[in-house]
Amino acid sequence: MSYVYGSGTLADYTTYAHGVIGNFSTADVGLVGDSITTLGHTDFSAALSLLGKTAAIDYWSSRPSSPAITTTLSRPTLPRIMVMATGTNDIFAPTGMAAQIARMSPSVLAAQGVQELFWVDVHCCRTKVPLQTQVYDERNTCLVNAQIHDALDKDHIIPWNWTLNYRGITWPTYYLQDGVHPKPSIGTKFWAACLVNFIKPFL
Repeated sequence: MSYVYGSGTLADYTTYAHGVIGNFSTADVGLVGDSITTLGHTDFSAALSLLGKTAAIDYWSSRPSSPAITTTLSRPTLPRIMVMATGTNDIFAPTGMAAQIARMSPSVLAAQGVQELFWVDVHCCRTKVPLQTQVYDERNTCLVNAQIHDALDKDHIIPWNWTLNYRGITWPTYYLQDGVHPKPSIGTKFWAACLVNFIKPFL
C-alpha cells in the first residue's frame, strides 16, 4: 500500500497470528478482528460467559477490513449479533473504509442470520513511530472513524476511541502498551468490557 496517507505501509498480514475459536453457526455473538482481538478475545469470551452467552471469534493480527469482511461473508451462518473490530489496519489506506462496510448490508447479513451488526471504532496513535507519523496516524484514524460513523447509527458503533480519550491523555497511556494495543489484563479486560457492556442490551 502507498505511503500517500503518511502512516506507512501495511505489512503482509498473512504471516501474523490468527485463529478461529468457537462455532459461528451456534454462538450467541460473533467477533471478527485484528491484533487487538488477538490480545483481547479471551477476556471478551469470559465477559460474555458471565452473562450466560457464548462467542465465536475470528482473530488475525494486522488484517485490514477487506479480507476480514470477505471471510465473514463467506460463512453460511453467523450469530444473531456480530461485532466487527476492524479498521485499525485501514489507517494505511483510510479512504476505502466506507466501501468495505457497505459490503455488510442488512439484506446480506439477514440471509446469514444476523440481526444486529456492531462496529468498534478505531484508536491508533503509535508511540513507537516518529512524531510526524503519529500525527498522520491520528488523522487517518479520524478518516476511518468518520466512515464508520457515517455508515452506522450511534447505537451500533462501539466507542472505543471515545472511551479511551474522554479523560484525556492518561487513559490511552494507562490502558495501551503502544498507543494501539491493550496492555495484558488491565487493557484487554477494559477493551472487552467496553464491547460487552455496549452490546449487553441486545443480548
